[in-house]
This record gives sequence, structure tokens and C-alpha cells, in this order.
Amino acid sequence: MLDTIYFGVVSLIPSSVETGLTPVTNAGKIFTMMYLVVGVGVMVSMLGMIAKEVIDFKPEQNKGNDK
Repeated sequence: MLDTIYFGVVSLIPSSVETGLTPVTNAGKIFTMMYLVVGVGVMVSMLGMIAKEVIDFKPEQNKGNDK
């Protein structure tokens, strides 16, 4: 049962992690699934924050600094 859940999580989360290493123990599989979910969540959150800042960016006007 754990193998099917592990396969589903690893297959469906786009993480671009391909090291050729696979966990052997059940604890390793659970850790890997949690690591992928949290890692992808953090990455999406950070990209969202960066995108928000880029969209809200307004360049400052030169205030009398023209020469």
C-alpha cells in the first residue's frame, strides 16, 4: 500500500529531482513524500511572492536629480 502511495506522490509532483537514488525503508519513503510536498509548496510560495513583487514594482521618479 505504501509503495502505491509513494509512486503516486513521486510521479505526480513536478520536482525535477532525478538522482537515481530511491528510498528502501518505509520511513525513507514517508520522509521523501513529505519532503517533496513541503519543498514544492515552499518553491511555489516563493515564486508567488517574487511574482507579486515584480507585478507591484513601480520605479521611483527622479526628484530633481537630473543633470
